[in-house]
Amino acid sequence: MAAQRNVLIILGNGFSIDLMKTIDKSEDVNLGNLFASGADVPWPETGASGFLSFQNCPNLWTLGARPYLDKDKALNIIEEVITCANILPQRIEIKDKIYIRAYNELEQYLMSLFVYYTNKVNLAKCKKKLHDWGWVKYLKALNSDKNIKSIHIVSLNYDVWLELILDMFALPYSIDGFSADKKKIHIYKPHGSIAFHSVKRDKAAYCIPDRYSFDNHKLTEFKYDNKNLDCLNIINAIIPPAGDTSRMKQSWSAEIRNHIKVQASGLTKNDLVIICGISYWHVDRQEIDTYLSVIPADIKHLIMVNPYPPEVLNAVLMTLFDQYVVIANSTNLLKL
Repeated sequence: MAAQRNVLIILGNGFSIDLMKTIDKSEDVNLGNLFASGADVPWPETGASGFLSFQNCPNLWTLGARPYLDKDKALNIIEEVITCANILPQRIEIKDKIYIRAYNELEQYLMSLFVYYTNKVNLAKCKKKLHDWGWVKYLKALNSDKNIKSIHIVSLNYDVWLELILDMFALPYSIDGFSADKKKIHIYKPHGSIAFHSVKRDKAAYCIPDRYSFDNHKLTEFKYDNKNLDCLNIINAIIPPAGDTSRMKQSWSAEIRNHIKVQASGLTKNDLVIICGISYWHVDRQEIDTYLSVIPADIKHLIMVNPYPPEVLNAVLMTLFDQYVVIANSTNLLKL
């Protein structure tokens, strides 16, 4: 019998983009431009459309955030806001600047955006298309393979589509920090999730807080539930895209990141690492590097799934590892 192998999969936004493309929902769920649906996202208190507006997000709006911006302009504003937020833990006396208020608005908006997107997509009606999706086929194959000891999935996304798909196809999994027993498929969400719930507020009490985004919170303050989603958490456990988890000083995220590093450092050269859809922006490189740098340099099976891999990430992988393979999409995973 062949020696058992461990699999580490690191998923970025490209995974969810590929999913929406597979089920023909790319036009309904724009994951490339996070402001594009801002005029449609409901304000949690009233259910009225227009979350991204001067009325509800005056600071983001003043900085130029608009639903009709093109992708690059929207990304520039997000990076601006997050880059300023990343430096904030070093200057805790700064309490009231437009970028601080804009960050809080962005975090609350993104929570509402992804709950809105989740409600728009009925995965059950897409089961036939999903059955033929490369990632579904591959995860089912890994789960049934007796030579695969464990499948550790690091999801940098805070959507819940991965978990809902695993539920749909009866693939047992556990969520790091929340599940009592570790399943063969174990999921880590260091950037948080819309399924991480805290104490709830009444709809009538909904507001965008001044400081919750920067206060430190522990994993024990949250519970996991991917079915009953809402936007009424007093504390949200999500770190917006381009956020540097190591600099945001969140205990809940640090605990998950530490577990990832332990798993990555325990890999051997015969194990398998798959990287999918990671942007590797300058503000999140430090976190990604902490995972990559502890993986054995001589690992034989390192795969990047990306039709347009970032050249900087390509250069880093060439520097850190003896060999790796790039494939354009998940269709070819089973052929490796």
